[in-house]
Amino acid sequence: MTEEIWQIAVSRKIKLGRPPAYETPEQLLEVAFEYFKYIKKNPLKEQRVFSTGKRQTLDKMRAMTIQSFCLFAGISRVTFDAYRDKQSMEEAVQFIRDVIYSQKFEGAAADLLNSNIIARDLKLAEINEHTGKDGAPLVSPAEELKKMLDAISKRD
Repeated sequence: MTEEIWQIAVSRKIKLGRPPAYETPEQLLEVAFEYFKYIKKNPLKEQRVFSTGKRQTLDKMRAMTIQSFCLFAGISRVTFDAYRDKQSMEEAVQFIRDVIYSQKFEGAAADLLNSNIIARDLKLAEINEHTGKDGAPLVSPAEELKKMLDAISKRD
């Protein structure tokens, strides 16, 4: 049986406050590579029951997240975000973010992850505006043009 991410976090004896859990980008990247391998080697399991009664366990892609990385690394999200602000850690943090983003994007594109959930998470969801500017009712371009022409004709 594989360990859950929270169990790994507990085993790392989370350090709250100072000193930093990872002092160099190399240390942070080392734990990131461990996390990436863990995600790949520990897919989610889905139990399928077919009409014949046969049961089958299928592996499903486990999506990477910043939150689960932080748990795995034994750090808080606040600490991870603070690393981004440290010049020496900035590149390592961005690399980790890029890998996680790419894994989710590619997994959704290949239908290995729920594309609706991932699109929202990655802020790719299409936004449909149901109101006009500042919450006012929507106005068609023709109505907008008519109002403008009326305003111009009133000035004359």
